[in-house]
Amino acid sequence: IMVSLQASIQSKLRPATWLPGIRNVHSEECEWTIVGLSSADALKSIYDAAKALEPDDFIGRSIDKASGKIVVDTLTKAKWLDQIRMTVTPIDSKSCKASVICSSTGFLPLIIPFAPIFNVVLCFVPFGDGGK
Repeated sequence: IMVSLQASIQSKLRPATWLPGIRNVHSEECEWTIVGLSSADALKSIYDAAKALEPDDFIGRSIDKASGKIVVDTLTKAKWLDQIRMTVTPIDSKSCKASVICSSTGFLPLIIPFAPIFNVVLCFVPFGDGGK
């Protein structure tokens, strides 16, 4: 319960993404071209896939159909919170582009009491995320 509560706070704050030079070492950006689906269908499919994984530490945080944005949080085995943010934009009626940013949200894992508060204080600490 503590991890879930802290995850909902940390998901909104994302202190590890505040400083551009520091966030680069634990963030990754990519673009996908999705052929055969409209942007609305792709958005729904991606979100449904994330929701289907929820018992396994994936949390579908939000979907905004108007802007084509999805936010999915994932907890690592050690309970660090990573966040995947996607924006799906149409190319034509049967294809779209998904711009994806995945990043760590804080220096400390959420099994530590008050980790979101400590992570705000430690937002300037550079750290790797163990791989991309």
